[in-house]
Amino acid sequence: MNTVKKPVAAASLIVFGGLLSVLAALLLGNPLYDGRIVHKTPVSAGIADISENPAGIHRLRGEFHFQWHEFHSSVADFPEASFAPFPGSWKGLADATPYGWASWGATITGLESGRIYALAVGQVLSACEVYINGKRALSIGRPGVSEELETPFWDSRLVRFTAAGAEGQSGMSGQSGMTGQAEIVIRVSNWNDRMGGTNAGLAVGDAELLRRSQDRQKLTEGLVFGVLGVMGLFFAALFIFRPTDRSFLWFALLCGTVGFRALCYDSFTLLDLVPGLPWTMLFRLGYLTFPFAMISFSGFLRSVFPELLKKRTALAFSAPFAAYIAVIILFPTRMVSAALIVVQVYSLVFALLGMGVIIRACIDRLQGAFWLLAGFSAALVCFIFDILVAMWLLSGISLSHLGMNFCLYCIALMVIERYIASYTAAKQLTAERQAVNKALRRFVPEEFLSFLGRTSFFEAESGDAVEMEMAVLSADIRSFTAIAERLNGAEAFAFLNEYFELAAPIIRTNGGFIAKYSGDGFTALFPRGSEAALTCAVQIQSAVAGWNRRNVSRPPVAVGIGIDSGPVVLGILGDESRMEAAVLSAAVRSAVLFESETKRFHARILISESVVADLPSPQAWFIRPVDRIRGRCRESFVFEAYNNDPEDLRELKWKTQGDLEQGILAWHLGRRDEANSHFEKVLQLNPSDIVAVHYLNKR
Repeated sequence: MNTVKKPVAAASLIVFGGLLSVLAALLLGNPLYDGRIVHKTPVSAGIADISENPAGIHRLRGEFHFQWHEFHSSVADFPEASFAPFPGSWKGLADATPYGWASWGATITGLESGRIYALAVGQVLSACEVYINGKRALSIGRPGVSEELETPFWDSRLVRFTAAGAEGQSGMSGQSGMTGQAEIVIRVSNWNDRMGGTNAGLAVGDAELLRRSQDRQKLTEGLVFGVLGVMGLFFAALFIFRPTDRSFLWFALLCGTVGFRALCYDSFTLLDLVPGLPWTMLFRLGYLTFPFAMISFSGFLRSVFPELLKKRTALAFSAPFAAYIAVIILFPTRMVSAALIVVQVYSLVFALLGMGVIIRACIDRLQGAFWLLAGFSAALVCFIFDILVAMWLLSGISLSHLGMNFCLYCIALMVIERYIASYTAAKQLTAERQAVNKALRRFVPEEFLSFLGRTSFFEAESGDAVEMEMAVLSADIRSFTAIAERLNGAEAFAFLNEYFELAAPIIRTNGGFIAKYSGDGFTALFPRGSEAALTCAVQIQSAVAGWNRRNVSRPPVAVGIGIDSGPVVLGILGDESRMEAAVLSAAVRSAVLFESETKRFHARILISESVVADLPSPQAWFIRPVDRIRGRCRESFVFEAYNNDPEDLRELKWKTQGDLEQGILAWHLGRRDEANSHFEKVLQLNPSDIVAVHYLNKR
């Protein structure tokens, strides 16, 4: 089983924790989050006074000059007593509709002579121009009095200026420090979003501080993307190693989606990475991250707590988000943004469902539930804040990616905790399976599995079968009944095991394996062929002879061996409750028959004619013909391999082999007198030759 090592999983937590620490350090080091530098400066009747802190950063909020359906370039152009809240939307203001154009304006007083200031402009829906002291200083898109004349765009930019005007605008910087104030006018149009205006607000202050702040913000968002990207890749790799655990995949998708979302809003870092990206593409990519994140979270929650969140329920709650994805891709931006409010409200219901599942998991003390509760709670607070900002009920920067970073880190702790537990359980299960496999190999030949294309006994199924050409060896202890009568049960088993321990290594050395034990005998198969089987038989007989010499106090043991070759079918028989490895072959039955015939012919080893034909050098063996033997399924001429006979007997058989062969040939040709003459010559030299006697007595 492929797994990632537990130390690697634990080390990844340290890496992710380090990256989050860097992220937190960047946030804390951003001047925008330093209360000693940043001040909330109210705007009253279109005037903001920053004289108390001219070197700091001021967030402007309050009553700006406002006029609907007019584009102004100077505060003087606004009618008296016409104010509207900023940041904010013009929705709900007198005569205003969601689609149209307007101007906001304010005068900033208390500017310090000679200091270079900057104005930070965030996302404005859906295009804007900024005028400072009557001169156009900045354009984000191109506002227009009609949909055809508008060029929508999103961005977050800085524009430098001094007390007299925009820096670099028609030499206005040369007049810096004279007035101590600056007029700010923002032209806004909206023909592509559900409402016009901005909820990002304006910030004015020392240019260098704001530049550092903007750089830190972009770096933070890039790091958010990097941290979540690394986490996503890590868990995607875990899924590749363990595809059965889909929580890894869903979590990887969630990390990637939230990380990418951080590039699409606030500082719009994606525009720095992909210069010239069309606004419609930026719009759709940013919007797509929301439903994708919801679907990914639903899939993750389902994969982690399947007993609490049923598949049908998860699909039902994810379906509206999937439908919204289609809307984002296929429909105009105005319709997409109009539908967002419905999806956001629905997402709150979905979030409550998720929280309910997580709380229930905590009550049930399911593994990792408390980590998920801690992270999801933080993310939910940030998520609700962002929705309220998106609904224009609050203003501020997006916090969802920050909350999600914390949430995802908690989830990472949860997932890795579950993974380590799973790894430990899998390791234990693997060890148990290996132990079972090892135990089963003592009952079922491992070679069965390899021939059947299986790697484990757990994979074997009833009906698995394969046909191969093999040599079959059958061996049996002569007169074992008489031996066993002198032994008790335990002694009989010990005797047999001693014999099997003698024979089994020899069989394995010659590439064979024991397919079946049967009392005092066994059947072995040799994929390497007949020569390997015959070599094994001769070595077993030699080993038995040595065994007898070492145990002179015990009656000598004699073993008969029969060998045949041919097609053999290996397979698994049985049902689900009990299965058994089996060998089906006429060669097996023939080998057993030849082994039993060794008693009649006083032979140690009998082999079939097919075995002799398979031998590359038959003359290298002591082999002589015996007789044709008919079994139930096949008939074969058998030969005696007498390599293991005592040297004097082997010499006699070798000297008489010529007459024996001629006699057997004559007998089978029907020339009985000629045959008997040859057999008598054999008996003159070797009176105990049972084969010659067999033919003389044969009718």
